[in-house]
Amino acid sequence: MKIFDLQQASGWCAERGIASTFVGKRVELRYTDDGQRCIRATLSTQSPPLIAMALLLQDLAEPDPEDFGGCLVWFREWGIWNEYSERAGDRIVATLRRGLIESSAPAISDAPAQVFGPQEFTDAQVLVTVPLIFQWDAYVVPASARCVILVSHDDYIQVDTRSRTVLSRITERFRLLNWNPRGCPSV
Repeated sequence: MKIFDLQQASGWCAERGIASTFVGKRVELRYTDDGQRCIRATLSTQSPPLIAMALLLQDLAEPDPEDFGGCLVWFREWGIWNEYSERAGDRIVATLRRGLIESSAPAISDAPAQVFGPQEFTDAQVLVTVPLIFQWDAYVVPASARCVILVSHDDYIQVDTRSRTVLSRITERFRLLNWNPRGCPSV
């Protein structure tokens, strides 16, 4: 795992045709082409569906662990709720980061993104549980850039894709899990 600051994470995305727009330190990720397709589903706040969602996020990005080429997990917004839950989430991320890199890890505020390599599928899944459990905003982008996934503290997940094929596959998976996918609101 590599830890990226805002500029490094933006560069990683730009190499994959994804634009980063900032309002303060809050980032919005969008494909640079006009062919964006999108669905949304409501997140459950119960533990088993959250764990299932964390596992599914990586599966949506790359359908088979053997096909996993790595991914970016970019915390977009945290510090939303009370001090106690935020401190716990912050501690979990700091502990995970220290365990995955050989040097000291910077604070989330200084470097909010993590890039996982092809051999770090499970590590990426573990880190994705943090924004789900603590209701932070985070992006998950596979190295292939086949989709851009936003986990929102507003109780939804949004998946933007470049192709109708990927969108159809993800929509069908959401339907099978009764996550009620629907089109995204116009921007």
